[in-house]
Amino acid sequence: MKTSRLITGLLSTALLGVAPLAVAQPAQAATENLTTTTTLEVSYGEPTVVHGEKVSITGRVTASDGNSAYKGTVTLYAQSTKDAAPVALATVPAGGYVSFPDIKPKSNTIYQAAYSGYAATTAYEDNYAASTSNGLAVGVQRKVKFTTPASGSRARSAPTTSARRSSSSASRARSTSPGAR
Repeated sequence: MKTSRLITGLLSTALLGVAPLAVAQPAQAATENLTTTTTLEVSYGEPTVVHGEKVSITGRVTASDGNSAYKGTVTLYAQSTKDAAPVALATVPAGGYVSFPDIKPKSNTIYQAAYSGYAATTAYEDNYAASTSNGLAVGVQRKVKFTTPASGSRARSAPTTSARRSSSSASRARSTSPGAR
């Protein structure tokens, strides 16, 4: 009987010593692996600008669970008709919506946004896969300046026409002068 009390006492002590450890550790959230979709659009107006003007481009990184990806970075790339490969213009933190203001294209350009993705560093974060947006084309129109003659000024005519007018005017002037009779 003494032996069974001793075993029961040791077993109870051992279980009571482990119980606080089990209670002290919080339940860990499961990390999810989410895919992402990156989109781009012109902030306002038409996707065509006059040469020398600026355009603002906005984007969004949406995870497959419907929420925004708030970790990682988004890089804006531009490839104009003069570039052989896309050129990185700017990198911003992914925070739901991203904005690239004051972009000044010099020629017709296609813009793309690349989301870096994110690997969870704790059990409470999710993993986000990298993604790239479709191309956003921005057209550039050249400035053309037309000038018209000022009001009251006469357009010049061809030399042959003005020579004829001046000779006929001279003959009329001779015939109407008082000394020509």
